[in-house]
Amino acid sequence: MLMKFYADGRKDSDFDHGIEMVLARVLASPKFIYRIEAEPANVKLNEPYHIADLDLASRLSFFLWSTGPDDQLITLASQGRLKDPVVLERQVRRMLKDPRAEALAENFAGQWLNLRGLQSSGPLPMIYPDFDDPLRQAMRREVELLFDSIVHEDRSVVDLLNADYTFVNERLAKHYGIPNVYGSQFRRVTLGPDMDMRWGLTGKGAFLTTTSKPERTSPVTRGKWIMGNILGMSPPNPPPDVPPLPARAADATGNAKEPTMRQRMLEHRVRADCIQCHALMDPIGFALENFDGVALWRSLDAGQPIDAAAQVYDGTKIDGPAALRKWLLTYSDQFVEVAAEKLLTYALGRGVEYQDMPLVRAISRDASKNDNRFFRARAQRRQEQAVSDEHEGSGRTGFHEFHWGQLNVYLQKAHPSPDVSPRRGYDVGAAAARVDDSRRHRPGADGGRAEEPLHGDLLSARHGAGILGARAGRRAPR
Repeated sequence: MLMKFYADGRKDSDFDHGIEMVLARVLASPKFIYRIEAEPANVKLNEPYHIADLDLASRLSFFLWSTGPDDQLITLASQGRLKDPVVLERQVRRMLKDPRAEALAENFAGQWLNLRGLQSSGPLPMIYPDFDDPLRQAMRREVELLFDSIVHEDRSVVDLLNADYTFVNERLAKHYGIPNVYGSQFRRVTLGPDMDMRWGLTGKGAFLTTTSKPERTSPVTRGKWIMGNILGMSPPNPPPDVPPLPARAADATGNAKEPTMRQRMLEHRVRADCIQCHALMDPIGFALENFDGVALWRSLDAGQPIDAAAQVYDGTKIDGPAALRKWLLTYSDQFVEVAAEKLLTYALGRGVEYQDMPLVRAISRDASKNDNRFFRARAQRRQEQAVSDEHEGSGRTGFHEFHWGQLNVYLQKAHPSPDVSPRRGYDVGAAAARVDDSRRHRPGADGGRAEEPLHGDLLSARHGAGILGARAGRRAPR
């Protein structure tokens, strides 16, 4: 087929034009841009079916590594062994130990925690003269390393909210006020009680900077982000005709008394249709006002002491970042469910819908039995691995799923929306998010319950391959 394009190009012009036509044809081919999976010829409408092992290898690899499968995955898939739960378990373990698994932290955390938004954040140099690109990159790397440590050290996902350690280089340590850190290399540091404002995600520069305006902090944006990405309660968008905050007043001598950001926000909430949502978001953001627009700690705003006290929507009174973090921990079950939902979204390459929520709730419920860890305890894993070794080759799965488990169930059963076109591509902005589950329904299938009990924790190999599924006929970009 390609020779025909070459011949046509050569006929019209010369050799170079012929090669150009071939390259244009390759680059325009859907099979080059998308990962296309062939449906079985005899599959019936609404009937689930297993995808081929090679397609499973591709989905698993793009999920964990953000790239194509390696030779070992391809070999196992070609032999038809990858669908075996024991083999799949071992491959997931191997892949997570591989340096390429760092892509999970970079891309998943980059999307969920909006680390990618740092690149487009532009604090004004006249207001924040110390902010530069090395600091921007250090803020992002800090959260990536924190997320990666929680996954690979088998910690609770709730530690994202309450971790008393972080990763800094000299540039970021100086910004945070952490002494005795020198050089560009990142190292792990323990945050003592005097640095408890930096514990967890809410004290990290990446979050605090991306949720600020170029010239000021934004309690609304910070509160909204926490509600949506930690509590799973996204408030509605504001009405289209809401006026912006008034510009800061100033006289010729610069002696005009400026209101604090909190005072400006309270004065701004004059419409009844705005107050209801702002009453949810603003108190959360007010508790973080000691952090300026680039996450520097401060005690004054516009020359006045900062008032970080607030009463959140459930009636709890908080005062500052530490109290906010403690309050968020009382909703740790909600946070675990949000984490499971975000991971599912990332792996499926589509938004989670109502028919997916039983799986999300099952994952978070089962994870709570193991302290919300990403994996089961190491001692238990060693015991389970010994059992799996004993039964390998007999078709029996002598292991309990670690947290990839629930996701692998979704690899075996998918619940697409009825309005999905069988040839429509789907793009969520990251190659690693284009993965599907190993069984799926064609358009028109009714989603809902799994046909078997769900077992596992946040991430598990048999279920982990299960999350790798999306809607029938979807073509995922490479």
